[in-house]
Amino acid sequence: MTKDNILISIDAAVYYRIDNARYSTYRVQSIVSAVAEITYSILKNSTGNFILQDLLEKRNDIADDIEKQVG
Repeated sequence: MTKDNILISIDAAVYYRIDNARYSTYRVQSIVSAVAEITYSILKNSTGNFILQDLLEKRNDIADDIEKQVG
């Protein structure tokens, strides 16, 4: 949902590097759903601050912002 209340659909691929596999296996109930929820949250947060026209015009800036939040 954009700032001007337009519903959008986003296709994305996110790659995470897990530094401590033991921690992710024993401490996180479902690592796949945890990564998915973090990704959804970041995408909603990043795209919700813009109107649709800005999303189309500033794709590279938004991609950089998402990369900073993921990394």
